[in-house]
This record gives sequence, C-alpha cells and structure tokens, in this order.
Amino acid sequence: MNIKSIILDVDGTLYDLDDVMSMNYRIQRDFLHQKFEMDYGEIDEYFKKNSIFENRKKDSKSCTELFMKMGIDKGEWNHFREINFDVNQINIDNAVKLSTIHRIALQIDYLILLSSNSINNIINILKRLQMDIDLFTKIICSDKYVYENTFSKCEAMKWVMQYYNIPASNVLSVGDRYKTDIEPMVLLGGNGYLVKKPIDLEYLADWIETGAPFPNIDDRIIISQI
Repeated sequence: MNIKSIILDVDGTLYDLDDVMSMNYRIQRDFLHQKFEMDYGEIDEYFKKNSIFENRKKDSKSCTELFMKMGIDKGEWNHFREINFDVNQINIDNAVKLSTIHRIALQIDYLILLSSNSINNIINILKRLQMDIDLFTKIICSDKYVYENTFSKCEAMKWVMQYYNIPASNVLSVGDRYKTDIEPMVLLGGNGYLVKKPIDLEYLADWIETGAPFPNIDDRIIISQI
C-alpha cells in the first residue's frame, strides 16, 4: 500500500479519550441545556438517538456534526466548549509520543489533522502534548474548515484528495471512531486505520517505516481498505 497522505484524528487518537469523555459529555449537555432550556434527561435521549454517548462506543458519532445539522452556530458552540474544556485533564503519559508522530510524518507527503474540535482547543492540546503545529501539513477543524457554515469529515476527506491531487487508494484515515473516522474514507475508496489507544500509532509508524505486520493485540487494530 503506497500511502502518500494520512488524515489524522485528534481526540482519542493523539491522547486517550477516556481522560476527557465525562468532561466532553457534560460540556455538550450543558450547552444544549443552556441554549434551548432542554431537560437533561431529554438531552440524554436525544444524544442516544444520534449516537452521542458518555462512554466510548464503536458507533459513536460527532456531536459537532450533529450541532451543525441542528443549525447551531459554530462560533457559539466553539466558544462554549473552549471556555469549559480543561486541557490539563489529558494524561500525557498515555498520549502518543512525539517521536512517533515524527516517524510517521517523515515517511509521507502530507500529514493532515482533521478534527471536529476547535482550532484553539487543538492548539492547546498540541501544546499539552509538546507537539509543534508545523509537524502537520494542514489542520482542518470545525472553525478552520474548508467550507463555510458546515462540518463533515467525509467532505473534508474529499477536499484533501482533490486539493493535493491524491487518489483515494493512497490516503489513510486514522482515528478512534469507526463511523466518523474510518467508514467515510473506506466508502470513498481509501483506507482506514482504527485505533483504540494512542499506543496503536506506534504500530502504524513501524508499518510505514518497515512494512512490519500489525500485531493482533485484543483486536485493538483494524485495517479497512478497498
């Protein structure tokens, strides 16, 4: 597989999502409660119907994409979560190593960060992980998106392939949520690498450098490709 571009998720991929799951869910609930005066039980049911969960699940979807479909202003949502997101809750001991990202970046032409988070939160996360923003060719996120007034990872993936003139077969999407990070790229004819913990990126770096086979550790790593 000749990989020229990797589209890399942030939350749950560069650091352990378990560190912030409860906080993120609380922020999402509080936002809807404040904006629409919805009852918390009603919010929980609404989230459940739209695959937004408090705990990590295979079919979890993006809350930001849901809010955009609801017609919520991106700036309003981003401002609320930025003032409530505590980056210090990220345990850097469980995060991906800087050397691992360097190894991956050196082997490909384009390393793209694609996240439904906001640019300010992403910058703070990278600082927490001691990563230079220049490691990445481009950052695409909810408020630094390729199109206005929307957010879709699938559309962003299409844009990356068109902008950098890369066939889908040469693109690998890497993330911790199958429905959001992997399935769209596979349906576009590309490749997906599903991780459950940031350490899985070390196996990806080994594979890119040497072609080493992926270890089968508790079914944590899944490669999907067409």
